[in-house]
Amino acid sequence: KDYPKINILKPFSFCNVDEIFNLDSFVAPVGGQWNSGNGIVFGHYFEPISANQSQPLTYEVTDTNGCSNVKEINFRINPLPQIDFEADKYYGKIPLPIQFTNKSSITTGDILNYLWYFGDGDSSLVEHPLHAYLAPGFYDVILHAISDSGCWGTLSKEQMIEVYVGIEENNINNKIKVYPNPTKDFILIESTAPEVKINNLILINSLGEQCMFFDDLNHNSLKIERQNLPSGYYFIKIFDSKGNVYVQKMLLE
Repeated sequence: KDYPKINILKPFSFCNVDEIFNLDSFVAPVGGQWNSGNGIVFGHYFEPISANQSQPLTYEVTDTNGCSNVKEINFRINPLPQIDFEADKYYGKIPLPIQFTNKSSITTGDILNYLWYFGDGDSSLVEHPLHAYLAPGFYDVILHAISDSGCWGTLSKEQMIEVYVGIEENNINNKIKVYPNPTKDFILIESTAPEVKINNLILINSLGEQCMFFDDLNHNSLKIERQNLPSGYYFIKIFDSKGNVYVQKMLLE
């Protein structure tokens, strides 16, 4: 009697992922015996990350006549793209154009397609996109890359971009001193001229929202504790006793 025929229905090509594949869809007839080990789990499932592609799989089928056939099947494990990217700047006031640069690589094969998400609802298929942020806020940036073997790689950089409102700084060093900058715990504001008194002070976050307000101070110095303010850029707007206004950008780490 003839040996039972074993047919390959689709290529044994897999991405190197922590996932299992049902081999019943790869061969006919189903219900045969796969060699144990080398990526075979639960009888007829294949786990790429635990397989050695230098050793072929073996599949044995026995028919109702008691005739059996064994087939060696070579398979391929394809690498995932290793994703990385950078930007020409990471913060600034609106409108903020940013040039993103793809730095992804792959050990074998080629990366064919890219998909960017900029965190503001926009996306791009360009490898090195230029994107403009038009609203203040913190933005996560995500890059997906797809290789010529159909394998995906993904990287998300949370709060990569900070865009703040267009508050203009001015020169305050000759009248008012603000330090340390950057700071972690507190901000010190001091008048460098005895006749200049700090009257009012407003602390504004990168979204243009008022976080703190002090009025009727009439002091030569003031210490502001950080309290529960999140990290990011802030603007200190100071009004002195003579009606002058000073604005200083601060970084809370």
